Amino acid sequence: MYVIPSLVSRKKDNTGSSESYVNYITKNTNGKLFNADREFLSSEEAIQLIDKNSRGQIANGESRWYSPTYSFSHEECLAVVKKSLKFGTIESRKIKSIEDLDKDEIKKYENSIMELAILFQRNMAENFNKSDIGIKNEKDILWFGTIEHTREFKGYDREVQNMEKKSGQIKTGFNSHIHIVQSRKGLNEKKSKLSPMASARERTKQNIGFDRNKFFNTIEQTFDNYLTYNRPLNKTFEHYKFEKKKKVKKSITQENVKIRYNYKDKFIEKHLAIEELKKSNCYTYFLNLHQRGRLSVIKKTD
Repeated sequence: MYVIPSLVSRKKDNTGSSESYVNYITKNTNGKLFNADREFLSSEEAIQLIDKNSRGQIANGESRWYSPTYSFSHEECLAVVKKSLKFGTIESRKIKSIEDLDKDEIKKYENSIMELAILFQRNMAENFNKSDIGIKNEKDILWFGTIEHTREFKGYDREVQNMEKKSGQIKTGFNSHIHIVQSRKGLNEKKSKLSPMASARERTKQNIGFDRNKFFNTIEQTFDNYLTYNRPLNKTFEHYKFEKKKKVKKSITQENVKIRYNYKDKFIEKHLAIEELKKSNCYTYFLNLHQRGRLSVIKKTD
């Protein structure tokens, strides 16, 4: 599973109206989004509610809404299919993608994903650590969601870089994912400002901020418990984090190339050996940042 607390845009388009993003995530849902009560609203209603709730207390240039994303692996999607359709064995039907399901089966499948989205947003609310001021569950934050089943290859994908696939080509298998648009302000009495991008820190033995590592693990556990899913150890978030640290430690040295990473308009400089970097999987990660305009590579002149 791949979880993003909020998609980051270098255009900072979440400092204004949510209209553009809502229209983007509803392009394949007939302009409909679901909410915490499992009700469906039009994109116009969702935009109006998000934008209205984000007025006041937020300065110009500050985020007014966020865009959490929950993406399932092919194997995780099959687990959802198996439970929602009560199949004994997926293999007997040779189910390999959403196209192998009929309309009624897709509806049941999407209902299960919607239930997961609501549980994930409950995890989101709980991870703000603001139950004392009324932020306790998914109904205490304002959000709307959509479900998509297809993904396209992008320029930063390894298959495109190796010329095995073309950018824009649809990926095979199950690629279901959830898009959320979420107001910066809660639905508690104070309409408190909430940010999944605020770093967690400990102050006077109270949790302050949003602990993203804890959030990723909680989402994983919620999925596994809901589906009674036996997650392979090498597919857990903790294993991914451990392997990533090993690769970065092996790849990064103090020579040859200086990388300047622009984070919140501040440059953080790191020295990396480009040849070593290319040998590791994190090279694709840095290349992706470069293509998105968030990374610049400067050759050492001496």
